Amino acid sequence: MINVDLAVFAHNEQDRIARTLADLSSQTIFSHEDFSTRLFVLANGCSDDTVAVTRSELSKFENPGVAVVHDLKEGGKSRTWNRFVHEISQEDADILVFIDADIGLPDRSAIKNIVDFLICRKDIVATSSLPLKDIEFYPQDLSLVEKAIANGSKTSGHDLTTAICGQLYAMRSEAARAIKLPIGLPVEDGFIRHAIITSLFSRPEDESLIAQSPEATHVYPSERSIAALLKHQTRIVIGSAVNAALFRYFIRLHRQEGRQRVLNELSASANSPRWLPEKLRKLLPDSRFGWVPWPWLFSRTAAFLKGGPYTVRRTSIAILGFGMDCIVFVNSQFKMARGTGAGHW
Repeated sequence: MINVDLAVFAHNEQDRIARTLADLSSQTIFSHEDFSTRLFVLANGCSDDTVAVTRSELSKFENPGVAVVHDLKEGGKSRTWNRFVHEISQEDADILVFIDADIGLPDRSAIKNIVDFLICRKDIVATSSLPLKDIEFYPQDLSLVEKAIANGSKTSGHDLTTAICGQLYAMRSEAARAIKLPIGLPVEDGFIRHAIITSLFSRPEDESLIAQSPEATHVYPSERSIAALLKHQTRIVIGSAVNAALFRYFIRLHRQEGRQRVLNELSASANSPRWLPEKLRKLLPDSRFGWVPWPWLFSRTAAFLKGGPYTVRRTSIAILGFGMDCIVFVNSQFKMARGTGAGHW
């Protein structure tokens, strides 16, 4: 029997969490004889009816005893992640699954697929589901802007096979419990990924410790306007800049003072909301990169163009994408310089 604890992260999701929980209630992992599966809905810092909606939906589960909602007064995904991993999840849990409260799971075996993959791949410690935009997955009439956004994922240049997709991923419990996240991280999944592939910043990167399940997918709500897309991309870039500064700090700290010092700092960062902004004031701007690492500005376009061939359409998309990246880059630099970066999300 494999013990699996699922965590649903919900902050003011009264309008979308019902669908996610309805999809979860039909997941085959709850009825499979090889698994003992428990569901924890982590309503954090909510000022709407997320908790009430959640309780109503959980009562509809075939076995309501497997699910519980926690009404956490303090918000923040990294803070809530720490509480789930180190306080709420059961000690006997073998695998922890992390789920955003606004995704759809049209495949009833999605959670079982991601867990099965992690069990079978003894060489990895984490795996993610493949994210699909709702405007691509569900048949619908799209505006010109929505079509452009739908096609935008093809220019990302990111290798998702070794990524942690924060919307839905699974980790071995012992690996998760070795990590503590700084409170206030704008992009926590990137921090988790780097902590995994560097063994808490103590070794060279080993991307083979993460792999993507070929059969696990989920649907997430896409941005539908240019303004919303720019805001989202700015958050991602600011989060990446924050993470890059922290990676350099922890790697240098391990090299100079050892693993225990790193563990002590991670514990401090997870216990104090002041740790991150105070640390960033010392670390940024970096003498080499400024507030935001400038190589990011060219990485997506370069990766996209490597795919060739250089048709008029591909070149036009690359130019448009680079223009968007420039706007996001300048906006991110401006926000970081004003001191609003760490709390942007």
